[in-house]
Amino acid sequence: MKLDHEKNVEGRMEVKKFQNKREVVAHVYPLLRENHEVFKSFGPKSEIARKNLESDAHAIWLSERLATIVPNNRKIAEIVVANKDLFTPAEQVTLNKFALHARGYEKWVDDEVSYEGVVRFPEEVDEMISEMVDGGAQ
Repeated sequence: MKLDHEKNVEGRMEVKKFQNKREVVAHVYPLLRENHEVFKSFGPKSEIARKNLESDAHAIWLSERLATIVPNNRKIAEIVVANKDLFTPAEQVTLNKFALHARGYEKWVDDEVSYEGVVRFPEEVDEMISEMVDGGAQ
C-alpha cells in the first residue's frame, strides 16, 4: 500500500513530456497571462498602486506573488525544462533566462536574496511564446 501511494505521489509530481511546442505553449501561455494580469493589476507599477497609496494593492500584491506568480513560474520552468528538446538552441537560451528569473524571484519572495539578486523577467520569453500562440507553434 505504501509503495502504491509513493508511486501515485511521484506520478503526480512528474512534469509531462509533450509531443510538440504547440502543446507546451498551450500549457505555458495561460500561466504567463495570469502572471501578467496579476502584475498589471496589483504590482508596484499598477494603476491602483500609483493612484491611491492607501489602497490594499500592496497587500494583495504580496499575497498574489505567493499564491499565483511563484507557483505559475515554477510550473512554467518545470514544463519548459522537461520539454527543452522541442525548442531550437536559441529558444532554449531564452527559456533558460526565464528559469533563472523564476528561481531568483522565488528566492526573493521567500526573503532569501535581495531584489538585486533577481534576474528581471525576460520580455523575450513573453514575445516568443506569444508569437508561437499567434503563429501556431509546431
